[in-house]
Amino acid sequence: MSYIRQNNKTFYFYYGGVNYFPNYKNTIYRKAIKMKKYLLPLLAVFSFTLLPQFSLEWVSDPISYNKLSGWLNYEKQGEKWHSRLYTLDSTKFEVMGAGYSTTPAFSYTFTEEERLAGGQLFSLKNDLNNNNFADAYVLAYNGTSTNYRQSFKIIDLASGEVLMEKNDPAWYYSYPTLADVNNDGYLELVVLKYEYPLFANYFYEVYSLGFAGIGESDIHFDFKLGQNYPNPFNPETKIEFSLGRKAAVNLEIYDVSGKKVRSLVNGEVSAGAQSVVWDGKNDAGLRVPTGVYFYTLKTGEFTESKKMILLK
Repeated sequence: MSYIRQNNKTFYFYYGGVNYFPNYKNTIYRKAIKMKKYLLPLLAVFSFTLLPQFSLEWVSDPISYNKLSGWLNYEKQGEKWHSRLYTLDSTKFEVMGAGYSTTPAFSYTFTEEERLAGGQLFSLKNDLNNNNFADAYVLAYNGTSTNYRQSFKIIDLASGEVLMEKNDPAWYYSYPTLADVNNDGYLELVVLKYEYPLFANYFYEVYSLGFAGIGESDIHFDFKLGQNYPNPFNPETKIEFSLGRKAAVNLEIYDVSGKKVRSLVNGEVSAGAQSVVWDGKNDAGLRVPTGVYFYTLKTGEFTESKKMILLK
């Protein structure tokens, strides 16, 4: 290697080629090369640690397309709830064994009246009888399709024991709700009952439970979404709802994947009892296939969904 000076700058020659970096720039270039040598491994390690680490833990056994499924807070250990896999169809509700399992540990078969109501079983997210397992309520429809009378019972999801049942020919019962309505730090169970079959008046029933727990932050009994009838249905079904006051309403149909199928109501609706018929078609006017569907009523501060089954 040799060099020459020209205009107070030094140029180096390498094997007959010219390094076109002046001396002071060449020093910076060398430092940059050296820094790059140490930085590249650090960047590689840093980039590697940012990547998510996926490791397959479990693959379930096949679950029928006609069943809904999910994870339910089922068993309480200390102050922590442990989840279990559940499945639900038009005839049966099942909770699987602990951990990753598709073997039923609890099974509840719907009665004819409960199947008529669409197999509506909902967790109360609390342990009412202090056995460390969640409890749930299930709705039932009694009478004829022209004017069903709704009843309910609360069951223990470990034993199937009926903890409470409200079924009286003179009354139409709402679903039960847990809330601290008198602000004493403990939950109450609140039920609304309507005079049946005229629905001229309604009454509150409030039951003390004696414990604090997870309650509803707000109760909206002035809005009510009824179960469609007939259910299962073919080719059409009627959906009824009532509003305590005039409100902007959305009533929409969804399939089991959560995709919107049909918008039935979208606008301001007057107070009082309302009904709408779904003809089993989507927004494009095409008939939808056999399966489970959900209809959701939204009024701003109130949202409620129910399940229905289309059979062909």
